[in-house]
Amino acid sequence: MAQFLKVANLSELPAGSAKAVEVAGKAVALFNVEGKIYALDNTCRHRGGPLGEGFVEGDIVTCPWHGWQYKIPSGECLDDASIKVAAYPVPGQIPPRTLQRLSSAVPLSRGAGARTCCAFPCERILNRVAEKF
Repeated sequence: MAQFLKVANLSELPAGSAKAVEVAGKAVALFNVEGKIYALDNTCRHRGGPLGEGFVEGDIVTCPWHGWQYKIPSGECLDDASIKVAAYPVPGQIPPRTLQRLSSAVPLSRGAGARTCCAFPCERILNRVAEKF
């Protein structure tokens, strides 16, 4: 089982923005599209540009290196329909107050199989998100 890893605060990702983070050694780009958070592989399939540093317009991100464009919700490349970057599900949007309460409760360990340990209903959501990474 995967563990829950806090990678960013919602305040660091205002609507219409992107942020590059590392999740368990993997480069991931987070996007806020009209208040909904999405996660894509941070590497453009063209020449490896950092999508988390790209230009966001609506639900499209443009690679800052050579301009390839991707649909943020799906990872589909608009320049070549046969190309896609990995899109990671973010099944629950966790309110900032909940994350503050959880900050001292997770994780209990960093080993394989670590899971969240808290008394809040959001624990199941956090564990499902963690299993995707």
